[in-house]
Amino acid sequence: MIWQRRNSFKLSVQLLVACLYCRVTEGQLNIVSIADESLQQAGAWLAAGVAAAEAATSTKIALDVLKISIEDETSAENQLCSALFNGVSGVLDVTAGGWEYAKHAAARVGAPYVHGQVGITQHVHAVDDLLHNRNATDAALIFTTEAELDQALYHLVGGSSVRVIVLVGLGSNSTAALRRMRPAPAYYVIFGSGSDAAQLFDQAITQNFVTRDSRWTVAITGTDPQNFVSKAMPSGTTVTIMSPAAENCC
Repeated sequence: MIWQRRNSFKLSVQLLVACLYCRVTEGQLNIVSIADESLQQAGAWLAAGVAAAEAATSTKIALDVLKISIEDETSAENQLCSALFNGVSGVLDVTAGGWEYAKHAAARVGAPYVHGQVGITQHVHAVDDLLHNRNATDAALIFTTEAELDQALYHLVGGSSVRVIVLVGLGSNSTAALRRMRPAPAYYVIFGSGSDAAQLFDQAITQNFVTRDSRWTVAITGTDPQNFVSKAMPSGTTVTIMSPAAENCC
């Protein structure tokens, strides 16, 4: 997961730099980037992206990273306005759903705006398309961390037509919630790295949730699909495995 996301950040930074050659001032680009507060590694990954872009273009890049929380956008708005007032070459938005305020604020001062899809959002999009193609009306989405669930909600709230229940793991509270649902979800999706997804899937089998053919999908969000090894796969059960192609993420 780390390598896939880190490369996404590098590509986003390099794309913005390519758009900004004509805006180089005093030998450097001044970029302000906005990231979700829940994505704690964003600063380090963006710094790696900047380093790669500097090496590829021989351009000095100054980066200012703003963290945004959906519970408190006012603080981020004030920080962004301050950064724009001081002058920026461009705005790089790597929040899960894109921040409309940043897009319009950048336009007001004539600064280029680029939104890069990073994190788990692209996997949620892919799963949503799969469920739509299967004419699914509802599904249970199971994540490994609260942070990934929070990122997924940006898409699910406004961009999905499938009715979903979202869960973190398959602990006692999650399994109790699933068993109480009437009717039961038509489809189930696990998001996680190869090893984490395998662990969750085996839990689902052990707890007798995997009883219908072609109802389970595993979306591997890391670059380790080879680590998805189920120890308890029921015979005759078809499971859909989704994972990024190595040439696209590594």
